[in-house]
Amino acid sequence: MDYLRCYWLEKDFFPEIYKYFHEEKTLTSEQFFSIIALKSIRPRKRIKQGLLATSKSLNDAVKDLAVEIYSAKEKEQKLEIVLKRPGFQLAMASAILTVLYPDIFTVYDIRVRGQLRDPENYERIYPDITYTADRIRRYFDEYIPQVLQRGREISNNPKLSLRDCDRLLWAKSWYEDLKEFLAK
Repeated sequence: MDYLRCYWLEKDFFPEIYKYFHEEKTLTSEQFFSIIALKSIRPRKRIKQGLLATSKSLNDAVKDLAVEIYSAKEKEQKLEIVLKRPGFQLAMASAILTVLYPDIFTVYDIRVRGQLRDPENYERIYPDITYTADRIRRYFDEYIPQVLQRGREISNNPKLSLRDCDRLLWAKSWYEDLKEFLAK
């Protein structure tokens, strides 16, 4: 096992996961939970229990979920498939799908949302869509376009990828938090 590839999950391990998923049309439990661990380690137990509620083994549950995601034709279906599983919320579902389809999904993240402020009303932050009935539509129709627009504005690069817009907004939030902490 080359443990160094696990240090930079997004740089070294996630491309392997992407390649494996698109070649084999499934995932291993190790691959699946490495994505979850990068987003947030807190819900992994809840997600594991939710997957085990639908299958005899964790490996089978992950494999079945991955096959179902791969087989879905529409991006909205892919997201709905994950969200319907016990234990999943929009942030985690989008993180998993971002690794598998980085050109059409981005992580629904509180740091990124905080960077999507209304320029006319700086205090108004992009609303939380996690628990709304139309969350899938709003994720694609509102959130993703705003991530692209804001990331490209800040970077002054009209061709910045969705994934890099997400990274830029997350990093900007992190840096602003650091500066605020140091100023106090």
